[in-house]
Amino acid sequence: MSRAHRTKAPEISIVIPTGDRADQLRACLASLAIQTDPPTCEMLICAPPHADTLAVIDELAPHARVVTMPKGSAVGRRNAILPLVTGELVLFLDD
Repeated sequence: MSRAHRTKAPEISIVIPTGDRADQLRACLASLAIQTDPPTCEMLICAPPHADTLAVIDELAPHARVVTMPKGSAVGRRNAILPLVTGELVLFLDD
């Protein structure tokens, strides 16, 4: 189906697994915030329960759903959050 015939854009779930990297997460979220034509989406972030990481999320993505996971790899974080997505498409971003 051509884009011109599509009546509704697909819903997107943006999934960001992060470790203890508040500065990199800040850059990632800031980049998303300046998109000129952002799609309708939900954002899910799987992060350790560190105050600096959670503060960045509160500041730049207060609408995001956050799943805290004390330890684990990026793959483990992706797998933990994937069952929670509701979008038709899933976009995985790494910070």
